[in-house]
Amino acid sequence: MTHTSRIRAIGAVLAVGVLTGCSLVGADEPAPQGEQAVQAQERVDAIRDTGRPPTHDLLASMGSAPKELFTLPVAEMDPRGECRESACVVTWRPLSTDTVVAEGTVGSNSREGRHAFRTALDLTTGTTAWSNSAPVPPGQADAGEICLGGSAESLVCVETGPGQYAFRTISAENGEQVARAPFVEAPAPEESSIVGMSAERRGDAYHVSVLVQEDDARTRTASVHAAQIAADGSIVWHHQSPASIGNGILSETYRLGDQIVITHVTSQDGEPFALSAETGDRVTMSADNADALTGLSESVHSFVDDGSAADYRFLLDAGRTKMLPAGDVDEEPLWTVPAGTALSSVCGGAVALTEDESAHAVSMRALDDGSELWQRPLSGDAAISCDGEHLLVADEDGLTALDPETGEQAWSVDGQWDGVRVIKALDPSGTAERFAVISAGAAGEETVTVYQAR
Repeated sequence: MTHTSRIRAIGAVLAVGVLTGCSLVGADEPAPQGEQAVQAQERVDAIRDTGRPPTHDLLASMGSAPKELFTLPVAEMDPRGECRESACVVTWRPLSTDTVVAEGTVGSNSREGRHAFRTALDLTTGTTAWSNSAPVPPGQADAGEICLGGSAESLVCVETGPGQYAFRTISAENGEQVARAPFVEAPAPEESSIVGMSAERRGDAYHVSVLVQEDDARTRTASVHAAQIAADGSIVWHHQSPASIGNGILSETYRLGDQIVITHVTSQDGEPFALSAETGDRVTMSADNADALTGLSESVHSFVDDGSAADYRFLLDAGRTKMLPAGDVDEEPLWTVPAGTALSSVCGGAVALTEDESAHAVSMRALDDGSELWQRPLSGDAAISCDGEHLLVADEDGLTALDPETGEQAWSVDGQWDGVRVIKALDPSGTAERFAVISAGAAGEETVTVYQAR
């Protein structure tokens, strides 16, 4: 995989908002026995339930239809007024239950060229808290910034060039830089490449890790760059050390007790990788934490598009869903799906799949063997999610909650969308009471509608 495609793959992995309400950890194991087993399960639950970046979103369960708070044109997010469909909002980053940041890149025919923007919205009123924009350097596709999440006080990001890789934090109050810590100088595509990136929010601190592979990308050696970032955006400590990696894109960062652990990474002497949460120094991973991570590694489920041109497969790892290049996954898939099929959500022990554009339908498959449970037609382009109890489908007919096992409708809300792109949970640290439905719209007419669960 090239430097450019790997950076983009990491960005896509971090931006995918596939939601899961199923319990994968220990799914094939007997019920835990005794106090020690209960404590081990609690450690696993702590890993799964901790606040994490938006790829771990889960909507609050809704027994009835949610309340619409407001609808806004996405074009209003761009302070320069040049937002266009297909090149507008790229990601939505929740900072708190009341604030979300919209990030986008806009193509332009003006002399200034392309520009990126960030706009913070008040989720109570829909008003803009702050907004800014900056030019995108021409011819530097990898240059930019990948933001991993944040808190009510700051947004946590990783710069991917040009010239440097760096941790950077941005004030949630005004959008200005709080702190910046470069960790690799002047990277060039042939010299170094980011092969993994993850973060975890726990309490008032954010823990971020970045894996940088140098020289030959076929080697399994890399530098681990990790940082602890306080709620106010200040960088408490920064760690750097060489390590051996398995699959970098699969790496996860967790705080377990007084340790920070990074999965799919070992020290150069083969020991599990752990840092002191207080100082950032390398420490020996505790036996309890090693047991918890073993429980996670045994919970992998995967299935693959079996088309002749299939280059990707889907992987479910401890409740997280990722799409990876087929060559990056060593495990045998549990089952295959028709060519051209896309995974849309995992909900209630079942997998929601959408067929190619001509079919306009969603089908539910059993997670363990891929058998079809039910199928439902879609009205135009749709987004699919899960609230832990229902499969949520947003299409041109509106927003509908369905039983994941039977397809039976629980409730529905009328919508006026011209196609739907995504359902986005708007809480950075737990199940979201508020969420957004982002429409595709015609050129320049994309909208975001925010709902409140009730």
